[in-house]
Amino acid sequence: MKWKYSILLFLLPVIFPACTVDEATPAEEIFSPTITFDEESGYYTVKVNNPITVTAIVAFADDPVYSWKYEGEIVSRELHYTFQSKESGKYYHTFRVDARNGSGEEEICIEVVELAPPVIDLPVGEGILTVVAGEDLELIPVVKFSEGATYSWRVNGKEVSTESSYTFNETVLAEYAISLTVTNEDGTSQKECMIRVTDPPTLSITFENETLSVPVGRSLVIAPYIAYSNGQTRYSWRVDGVLQNESSEIFLFTPATKDSYLIEVTGTEEGTEVTASLVVACVAAEGTYYREATGQSSAFSNKVYEYLPAPGQFINEGYNAYTMEQAIEFAANQLAEIKFVCLGAFGGYIVVGFDHSIRNISGEYDFAVYGNAFSGSSEPGIVYVMQDENGNGLPDDTWYELRGSETGKKSTLQNYAVTYYKPSAPAMNVQWTDNYGNQGTVDYSSYHAQTYYYPNWVTTHSYTLRGTRLASRTYALDGQMVNGDFDWGYADNNGTDAEDKNNIKANVNGNYFRIENAMHANGTPVELSYIDFIKVQTGVNAKAGWLGEVSTEVFGFKDLNLP
Repeated sequence: MKWKYSILLFLLPVIFPACTVDEATPAEEIFSPTITFDEESGYYTVKVNNPITVTAIVAFADDPVYSWKYEGEIVSRELHYTFQSKESGKYYHTFRVDARNGSGEEEICIEVVELAPPVIDLPVGEGILTVVAGEDLELIPVVKFSEGATYSWRVNGKEVSTESSYTFNETVLAEYAISLTVTNEDGTSQKECMIRVTDPPTLSITFENETLSVPVGRSLVIAPYIAYSNGQTRYSWRVDGVLQNESSEIFLFTPATKDSYLIEVTGTEEGTEVTASLVVACVAAEGTYYREATGQSSAFSNKVYEYLPAPGQFINEGYNAYTMEQAIEFAANQLAEIKFVCLGAFGGYIVVGFDHSIRNISGEYDFAVYGNAFSGSSEPGIVYVMQDENGNGLPDDTWYELRGSETGKKSTLQNYAVTYYKPSAPAMNVQWTDNYGNQGTVDYSSYHAQTYYYPNWVTTHSYTLRGTRLASRTYALDGQMVNGDFDWGYADNNGTDAEDKNNIKANVNGNYFRIENAMHANGTPVELSYIDFIKVQTGVNAKAGWLGEVSTEVFGFKDLNLP
């Protein structure tokens, strides 16, 4: 996430390469004032007739003057401000700092409520949670209005804990009913879920897609998703029932003729066999469906095919989309006006196409993806390309990831997956779990006060996004959050391939890409003479303090071969 119009991001000396800073120069003379609050989100809740004191936290201010305003009038000139109301409602206040080295202004919201019974949220998807016998499952609820609250956890009706969180661990294979009851002075709320205790998971082999395509004459690397392997798994592959020589977990398939082929992989370990299959369609040779640019062709993408962001602060903000079609229309309109489309937290993505094919010119940059990164504010997006191999005009063929500076590093995770859970009430954090056993939240902020950060057009209680995850480069520096830059190969990133390396005002800024960096699932190069579709996906799973989740933003896509 980046503040699109704020002066508060321009904090790092490295964005002023022409300046020489003396070691004795005070920080106040280098940086603009910054404002945060004792409640990180800037959203406060208090009951009717109860006073609440809010504290502003100001850094990098030389000889500052403070002011709090409510309904246009100054109500305090201190860092601390106490508010009280006899009536319920939302009350917006503005805090301002004026200093010799600049000014800053931020808004907070104080919600005054009659009663505030607890609101509970647990990361519980549809169906039943599964845990291995004897392993810990930490249940950490998100509870609104928890001040002074008491907790009661019950397993099959028996109270097991009165702490705010509970670690479930059972060895008997069975299903367990879990309930959490939270009580404060205004009422009681309860949340329930089911947990199934099972034996340790066995080998799992799956394919993300039921079909793949490949032009005749090209090889295809087939890489299934493998989980719970003990490292001693033996693999065998069959094509239309005929055993192949390949015995690794990845299969290089080169079909001889145009046809459809049934590909099967079997994994065997400790007497257990697991088989997965998909169909590979060998289609016409590359170039058959190439679309030449004409004098009327646009250099910019002309169609959005999919828009599925992860939850985030800009999701659902300022627009109403309750179907994928409506979400696509919103994204297309934004790109047409060179306005940002937010992809949300890790895994959120957009797919676009052009009115012509983009040629691969050896040694040259072929296309650009526009974001608004600058030094210290990079939110990298993984870029994928696809050729319309079957000629149907749809992005339903094979995606190839473009190589970047982090490709192949131990810290880069392939096939990383995050499941997001819809909050049980408005204005709550979105909880997530990943396929490595981690959990966390996409935090709600009063700066973006739409009801939900979970996409309105996702109708299921949870959904999973999968892709390549880069190690986060988000860190704190002198009390400020920095989203560090990556060397090259990513959208919305201040890398060596950025159009403007000195983009200190967060203007629209492109990253340039080469089609020749396309690679197979095993990292080996794939030769594509052209492409038709581009996908960008948020590539990190991180939060930047009060700035919120790290989220790739895109403003446009351009064929660099056309003017």
